[in-house]
Amino acid sequence: MTDDFPYSDAQRTLVETPGSLFVEACPGAGKTRAIVGRFLRRVQQEPRKGIALLSFTNAAVDEAKARSVQGGATIQSPHFIGTFDSFINRQIVAPIFTTKHQIPVRFIDSWASVAAAVIRLDGERSAGYSLDYFSFDPNFASATFVPERIPFPQRSQALGLPADARALLEQRARTQLHRLAKGDVIQPRCGLMSAEVARNYATNYLGLPEWKDLIVPVLAARFAEIIVDEAQDCGPEELAILTVLKDAGVAIVMVGDLDQAIYEFRRSQPDQVRAFASQLPPGRRLDGNYRSTPAICSVVASLRSGNAMDEPVGEHGELNTPVSVLPFGRPREVQAAVTAAATALGFTTGDDVMVLAHKSADAMKAAGARTTQAGGGSHRVLRIAANSLVLGNLAATARQRLTAVTEIERGLLDIAGCADDGGGASGLQQLGATPRWLRDQAHRLALGLSPEGMETAAYTEALRVRLREIDWPRQVDLKQLRSPTAQQWRDAMRSAPDPDALRFSTIHGAKGLQYPVAAVVLPEELISNDDGHTCLDLWENDLEGEAKRVLYVATSRAERLLILAVHSSHVERVTAILDRNGVPHTLAS
Repeated sequence: MTDDFPYSDAQRTLVETPGSLFVEACPGAGKTRAIVGRFLRRVQQEPRKGIALLSFTNAAVDEAKARSVQGGATIQSPHFIGTFDSFINRQIVAPIFTTKHQIPVRFIDSWASVAAAVIRLDGERSAGYSLDYFSFDPNFASATFVPERIPFPQRSQALGLPADARALLEQRARTQLHRLAKGDVIQPRCGLMSAEVARNYATNYLGLPEWKDLIVPVLAARFAEIIVDEAQDCGPEELAILTVLKDAGVAIVMVGDLDQAIYEFRRSQPDQVRAFASQLPPGRRLDGNYRSTPAICSVVASLRSGNAMDEPVGEHGELNTPVSVLPFGRPREVQAAVTAAATALGFTTGDDVMVLAHKSADAMKAAGARTTQAGGGSHRVLRIAANSLVLGNLAATARQRLTAVTEIERGLLDIAGCADDGGGASGLQQLGATPRWLRDQAHRLALGLSPEGMETAAYTEALRVRLREIDWPRQVDLKQLRSPTAQQWRDAMRSAPDPDALRFSTIHGAKGLQYPVAAVVLPEELISNDDGHTCLDLWENDLEGEAKRVLYVATSRAERLLILAVHSSHVERVTAILDRNGVPHTLAS
């Protein structure tokens, strides 16, 4: 037990049932508490072997660790709590890679913060192309350029690249990936790899008998059981690892909600997860929803595949607040309508309300925030100014801030005349600086000189002063910093922070979180599956598809009030679906 509240019968079954198991859990079912309870119990039962508890986000892992410590567990070898990526990195890739290449490995989440992981075409002055924009086959024999991974507006330019330019980028991406991982004359003994690349290495190793026969017995000797949280997010690499461990006699316990499988673009495979889970003994479904009201549970059930129902058993289980449907014509109308609906019921918009949408731009507009997008193009001053605004914008997402600080770093390298060329020589190496120094200077510059409220000439001169104050590793010529035109400056300043905006997030970014009030935006242009079906098509006809699962995740984030902000062109369909499924709702006039 990790706290004073008794387990439900379903939770206790998960905690106490021995051996492999697959357990489905509805949103808000208290699965983390039950999973940690099982982990604590199994740690006590296994005096020699370890128990591993794996999830897919750092936030989920941090919560599991905190609950385990609260429950009296000392998390040390042979036990393990971490992300699936960290398990792959530490238990599979690092031991084999270090043995094979005699190079210690450094793992990073993505290539976004690595200046040397950006490649360019000859003579190109753009931000370049991160290795994150490429996929690599498990043997790293080829790279595939994936423009869909590139944020706007650079994606539009990338989609227009001719075939020979793409082929050159793919060749350079593969070459640079090898340099960063294994090193060469230019970059010796790097040992650097992203999470995606590490998963490729793991797949490669497990496909080679000499390495599989070495590592699998070691893992089977160390771990008695692997507990997987958020099982629906497993991709081919994770399932391959679980398969070999299961075949080696390790107990596999998977807990998840297949209707929350919304990461197909990251290679999660709901059908493959379902097929793997069918090989495990089924556990009792966790159907007690401790998060939401009956009306919200009703919406969630109507979006679920199958006929399973949730029982609202938490502190909001007796609230009779209906779902609120708010029609809108223009996205900018949503903020006022959501604010009025929330404050009328006593909610504080600053802390209680979260606006959710599939696309970040839709969420921003509906929340009343100005579109926050790193920009400036190749203009040196605008590049620093526009991205400084993003770093100072509280409405910006973590990913947008990371992109912005990376752009400022590249801008500083460009100003110093050390931007990477197409051959892959790092600007940092040319400058003689470390990544930490560059990141520190970028933050100091952005936070110490905000362009908000300044005119173009004044900001440019202030930027020159700040740049001269930097202790550059080598002499830098700052005379080429020209001031932007007045129109260029006005365009860049459109990303200034809006203090009245509601909080907002993409639905993918909100997964695993919950809010007193969730306002879910259904814009005029709905995201569709590969077969062309939108979430409303699927919902209306009780069909399966990721677009509907994304809506399922969004609606299940709400605790006390769910607001469906629906474009006027979809209102009739949405209300008809709610009526058909008996969901209590009101329609704002």
